[in-house]
Amino acid sequence: MTHQPRFNPRFEQRLPRWHARGIYAGFVFLLASGLGWLWLHNFVSVAGPFGQTPHPAEPVVVKLHGIIAYAFLLLLGALIPVHLRLGWAGKRSLVTGLLTAGAMVLLAVTGLGLYYAGGEELRGLASLSHWLIGLAAALALVSHAIRGRQRHSRGLPRPMAPVRRAPRRIDPV
Repeated sequence: MTHQPRFNPRFEQRLPRWHARGIYAGFVFLLASGLGWLWLHNFVSVAGPFGQTPHPAEPVVVKLHGIIAYAFLLLLGALIPVHLRLGWAGKRSLVTGLLTAGAMVLLAVTGLGLYYAGGEELRGLASLSHWLIGLAAALALVSHAIRGRQRHSRGLPRPMAPVRRAPRRIDPV
């Protein structure tokens, strides 16, 4: 009876270049549009015929933020089958990975709260939570990426290449 290893790394855990660049670029655009909206909403107003009004770019920036968020969620979902499963099974960068994943889930939930919240009080709480978690998520993502690069550059255990097996022969009965 042979021992079956608990963790069989058949795939590379490190993200493909296109995926990593998509995650990083998406997050930078989300952070920039979120901070841009915060700045416009809290510090910039335009004098209108009936007094101060919100800056005309404010709704455009928040819509752009939402569109980027949808695309970003697709990229995040693509992490689950390989990157998250291998990281969990191999116990690699668990703390930073869980903090990053948890922050992203909370951002999605608070983003939905902003979109669907009924009362002003609930919406205000969702807004404050969303931008605070967004700033924390930036720190979590950067620390997770740095930790992964350090691990990779030190030559710590690296997943093996995919196992190539000969196709099974089916003998006719």
